[in-house]
Amino acid sequence: MRKEALAKDFRVEIRNSLNRFLSILFIVAMGVAFFSGVRAAEPDMKYTGDAYFDAHNLMDLKVMSTLGLTDDDLDAILAIEGVEEVNPGYMIDVLSVIGDSERIVHLESLPDTINQVDVVEGRLPRNARECIVDVDAAASYGIQIGDVLEFKSGKEDGLEDTLILNEYEVVGTCSSPTYISFNRGSTNIGNGAIDFFVYIHSASFCQEVYSQVWITVAGAKEATAFTEEYEAIVDQVKEKIEGIADVRCDARYAEIMEEANAEIADAEEELAKAKEEVEVELANAENELRDGEDQIASGKAQLWASENELADAKVQLQNGRVELYDGWSQYNEGAAKLEDGKAQLLAAEKEIEANEALISDGEAQIEAAEEEIAANEALIADGEAQIADAEAQIQEAEITLAAAEYALQEAKAWESNIAALEQEYDSGILALNNKKEELTALQQLIASGTLSEEEFNEWLMKKGIEFGIIKRKPEDKEEKEQELY
Repeated sequence: MRKEALAKDFRVEIRNSLNRFLSILFIVAMGVAFFSGVRAAEPDMKYTGDAYFDAHNLMDLKVMSTLGLTDDDLDAILAIEGVEEVNPGYMIDVLSVIGDSERIVHLESLPDTINQVDVVEGRLPRNARECIVDVDAAASYGIQIGDVLEFKSGKEDGLEDTLILNEYEVVGTCSSPTYISFNRGSTNIGNGAIDFFVYIHSASFCQEVYSQVWITVAGAKEATAFTEEYEAIVDQVKEKIEGIADVRCDARYAEIMEEANAEIADAEEELAKAKEEVEVELANAENELRDGEDQIASGKAQLWASENELADAKVQLQNGRVELYDGWSQYNEGAAKLEDGKAQLLAAEKEIEANEALISDGEAQIEAAEEEIAANEALIADGEAQIADAEAQIQEAEITLAAAEYALQEAKAWESNIAALEQEYDSGILALNNKKEELTALQQLIASGTLSEEEFNEWLMKKGIEFGIIKRKPEDKEEKEQELY
């Protein structure tokens, strides 16, 4: 009864909340399906990853040391049972400006046989001036083949003790089996997160010791990565390497201390030599100082003697100055008298020269005056001739002026006559035109027969007499014929 009631209650609950029940059912089904797919794909994923790692000879272990790794360390690691191959390398984290931002770069030496990279574009570095860049970083930051990357230290110390150069030319892009995720690691510079990796030639590093060692374990390739079998094989070698770590660290520390002690010994030896040299120089300096003191004492004695001699010389000099002053006074008086005599003689000579010059000037002035008088007389004669010529020219000009005035009066008279003649000419032209009109009218009358030829001749005679063309016969009959003009 209780089971039936519970089943009935389930059915009622499902029926009342069917949508919620179906949602939960589908979510659980999807989760189970996803988990089943992942579990089913896990072996394939492991096999794929293992094949990729084996193809690129990915390291099984990596050894690093803050004191650095030497060739003796490599030999000790290689001597461990199970170690198949050892590749040393260099690395350093640096800063580089890409575009407008500063990026953190993990700089590594290019591996020889372990951790082989895939060249995506370009080629591997061939010398110490070239580098190959993370392909993802090249796409993200726009890095092109042929670009030059400049690196700088993110610490107080520079890169002079680590790299031979600060700038490297990009010759290719690559992917690395050591970077199969988006994370590129952490660092102790900048913001602590590495942005991308760059491989350079091992000759680009100038370090005396290695930074890291990549190790492959014998038999690891035969096992599948990420399996307990693989982990067991690698852990055996790992434990052996960790077993010699303290010994190798002590050996490296002793080596460093030995080098440091050797340097200290060399420095102490140099210090001793320098101390000996300084002591010798100090002894020489003390001897020179004593010699100098003796020379100073001798010099002081000579100085006192010289001061006495100088005092005597000053007295003699003062006496000589007095005598010299007296001699100069006598010399100045004689020189003054000599200068006065010279001045008087020079004045007399100048006066004589002046008088001679005055005489010469007077004679020259007389000759010049005589020449001027002769020239003035010639000028006067020329002036009188010019005056006569001018008077003749004036007379001729007066005659010419009178003739010109007469001609002007004649011209003015002709102007008056010409004006009257022009007026008469205009009147005659007007009368002639009137008569031409009358003649035309008469010719029309003759043509029409209204006027006879005798009447026309009579009319023509009257008009001739009227205009003075035909003169009337005098009553006294002194003229026997008519004059026709």
